[in-house]
Parts: sequence; structure tokens; C-alpha cells
Amino acid sequence: MNFLLNNVYSWIGFSLIISLILIAIPFLSFSLKVNKKISGSLEMLSPFECGFNPFSKSYMGFCIQFLNVAILFLLVDLEIALILPLFLNFSFLEKMMNTSMYYISLIGGFLILLLILEYFLGGLNWKEDL
Repeated sequence: MNFLLNNVYSWIGFSLIISLILIAIPFLSFSLKVNKKISGSLEMLSPFECGFNPFSKSYMGFCIQFLNVAILFLLVDLEIALILPLFLNFSFLEKMMNTSMYYISLIGGFLILLLILEYFLGGLNWKEDL
């Protein structure tokens, strides 16, 4: 019986690996095809204005700090959404007090660690000259 279960699990693992490979092949081929179209010299990729160098950028700039703030907001929002159900069900909180307190302290510690990391990396300092 144990051999049969191991055989079934190995078959499931093998099927999972094969299916992931079959899913990844179209994505890889598409990215290689797109990279071939984009690759070229910088002059071919730059906009053409009657033989002169362009006076302005052909794209609008994007400040990475906006993206950083958005990702931090999503992380904090997700962690609050994970902690909030623990406080709503008090019977569960009484039964699993040690586990839920460990879970809450783990998420809170992760939030504090992210805050300290962002402080030392300078992500909380908003600069005007970007």
C-alpha cells in the first residue's frame, strides 16, 4: 500500500512538472520572438524627427517612488486583512490563543522589519530632484 501511494505521488509530481514545462514553453517562445523585434541599435529605437536629434523625450517619465508607495500600501493592507479575522472570531481566539498570538506577532514583526528596512534604504525620504 505504501509503495502504491509513493507511486501515485511520484506520478502526480511528474505530471505537475510536465504541465508546468508545457505551460512555460509558449511564454518563453513569445518573449524570444518579442526580444528579436526589439533588439537593434539605439538609433533605430529612437524617434526620428527629420534627421535631427529629438528635442524632448518620446515618453513620459515615471517616478519609481510612487510604485514603491503603492507596493508598501498593498503589503500593509494585505497583512491587516490577514490579522483582522483573528479578532473577529473570539471563540477561535480563546481556543487557539498561543497560535494566533504567534501569528499576529509574526506579521507585526514582519511589518516592523519592513519599516526599518525602508528607513535605512531611504525609501521614506521623498526627494524632489528625481
